[in-house]
Amino acid sequence: MLTIITMAHTLELEVIAEGVEMEEQRQYLLENGCMHFQGYLFSKPLPITVLDVLLQENECHRVLCGHFILCFTKGFNCFI
Repeated sequence: MLTIITMAHTLELEVIAEGVEMEEQRQYLLENGCMHFQGYLFSKPLPITVLDVLLQENECHRVLCGHFILCFTKGFNCFI
């Protein structure tokens, strides 16, 4: 995984880690320069109507980007 993160940064690309399920995985990614995540650690798949409610309740900032919803909250960048 570190090789992929390093290669992406060398190419000046951002890295999105998918399938993050444990805090230890998130911590490893953070320590190695990956700041964007998605996976069950953050949320199970949700219908858009439920996501809208959660985003409003938690005062998240949401940006639509292609096929992703980017959720910025509490210092985390999560891709849903």
